Amino acid sequence: MDVNDGVLNLINQLFRLGEHPTSNPHEAANALERAQALLLKHNLTRSQLTVGTEAPATDHIGMVDIKEDAGYSWKSRLANVIAKASLCYLVSTPSAKTMHLFGSRANVLAVVKMFQWTAQELDRQALGDWRAYKADSGTEASRTWKSAFYDGAINTIRRRLQPPIDAFTAGTGRALVLANTAKVQAAVSKIYPHTTKGTHTTRRDSDGYGAGMEAGRNVRFGPQGAISGGQRALSVGH
Repeated sequence: MDVNDGVLNLINQLFRLGEHPTSNPHEAANALERAQALLLKHNLTRSQLTVGTEAPATDHIGMVDIKEDAGYSWKSRLANVIAKASLCYLVSTPSAKTMHLFGSRANVLAVVKMFQWTAQELDRQALGDWRAYKADSGTEASRTWKSAFYDGAINTIRRRLQPPIDAFTAGTGRALVLANTAKVQAAVSKIYPHTTKGTHTTRRDSDGYGAGMEAGRNVRFGPQGAISGGQRALSVGH
């Protein structure tokens, strides 16, 4: 697929804006989301911005385990949202507080980095917002408020991440998505042939839900300048 220089230059400019240490956090997040959407639209990976625009191919599928002793319930839901937006698949083992992430090497690495940073940011935001809530005579119990906070944040993050991958799947990336999904599902089935979907009840009536939605709208998906090559937006393929 041929992509003109104007599009490539625009994507590079958006990444530079999103990753510059002096960028406004809100503008940086918007720039990264727009850059990622353009990558998906034109069937590109980040590395192809400088080395060419060959159509990406599916890579070898592997598995990485992520163990989270604290906050496993909400963290596994967050990781699942991020995984789905990057052509990966997550199997959860709550009894061992371990997540099993399947996907191509490039996508798995991107998911892990994004998950670790985002979870850390949400934890920090939840603590600060909870203290402010209690100082303002909030009456909800800590567990109820925080559970709703994470629900609000994760649901909002899902809405932020889903449109680009949906557009990619419906457009030029359909063949790649189908091929990648088949390989991922085959890998999952070999190790976990009897996976089931979990259930979770969201407390939208809690005071914490709105605070979580605000956090989900504003959270950055990675530290500026900290990820090698500036690749914070999730890539598709390898």
